[in-house]
Amino acid sequence: VPEGSVTMDYMWTTKSSSRTSHRYSSNGGSGSFRNRTWLDGSGTTGQSWTMKVDKTHRNYLMLLLWGDEGDVRNFDIMCDDVYVASESLCHNDPGRFIMRNYPIPEEGTSGKETVRIHLTSLTGTKTGGIFYAYMLSLSDETGINNVNDNDNLNENLNKGIYNLLGQQLAEPQSGICIVNGKKIIR
Repeated sequence: VPEGSVTMDYMWTTKSSSRTSHRYSSNGGSGSFRNRTWLDGSGTTGQSWTMKVDKTHRNYLMLLLWGDEGDVRNFDIMCDDVYVASESLCHNDPGRFIMRNYPIPEEGTSGKETVRIHLTSLTGTKTGGIFYAYMLSLSDETGINNVNDNDNLNENLNKGIYNLLGQQLAEPQSGICIVNGKKIIR
């Protein structure tokens, strides 16, 4: 899970109400495995559902998959017809569930409140099976604004120099430091 991410939406495969509210559709099946419900599809129809997104920040689709699929599953992940990633499952991590994070291109979510996720296989294999689906949002902002280059660094060397933890330094360090109250990148 990307550090600092916020859960925007999630679809519980075990609850029919969650599948219904996310407009889940599939030409595949469902079943129970290790006390969890899986959902899959096949071919170009595959499986799809809607999810809420953050229209102003980076979004990530996080899927819980079985890492020991016995049959090859090659599929593409799309977000409102924008390519996100390709996935191939077949004994990736024997005996374990695997959590995958897929960064969604900005053009897939920018200005939108909901999107349609579609797992599709051009080769005709199964898609999924998914056990959980989460949509995460992550701000690209660091909270550091107005960073200057080190053009004025030498003239400010004798003034207060601090790292981002507020500790006074004898001289500027590599990266970002504060010189005379201004953030400088070196």
